[in-house]
Amino acid sequence: MSTPTSSPSTPTRPSCTPPSGFSPAEIEAGMLAAVLPYLSEWGLEPPPLDRAFEALGVSPERAARAQAALRCVLPELPRPEARLLSLSREVVSYLKAHPDAIEVEPRRRYSRQYRRHVLLLRRRYDDVALEDFGVAVGVPPRTLARWLRGARRS
Repeated sequence: MSTPTSSPSTPTRPSCTPPSGFSPAEIEAGMLAAVLPYLSEWGLEPPPLDRAFEALGVSPERAARAQAALRCVLPELPRPEARLLSLSREVVSYLKAHPDAIEVEPRRRYSRQYRRHVLLLRRRYDDVALEDFGVAVGVPPRTLARWLRGARRS
């Protein structure tokens, strides 16, 4: 009598806890950490996340917990959440290529190029709710709204 084993085509899901009890910043940090394996698959070198965690005000430990919770549900995400993950991947890629895009001290500041990049992303991801979009790109809602008002004027 043989014991059943899982084949590579039928992965087993570890028992996990869906993400709850996390702040939006912790979820964002977890998303950033969750995309790192994909960067390697795409031939990109993963960026150090310490600056991103610092900018978000999230400890690496809380980010790791949020990441584990997110990995638990990623296969089950409906289309809008998968779209947010895709958006977050693009932001991580951009920040890797432009490490000075966000300045944290003495207060958070964004480079002109990052601002332009976010506005271009907004055109491509206009189906994503503005609040969710802001979380995915790491820009507070009021700042994002101001950028969008300025873009409409020009």
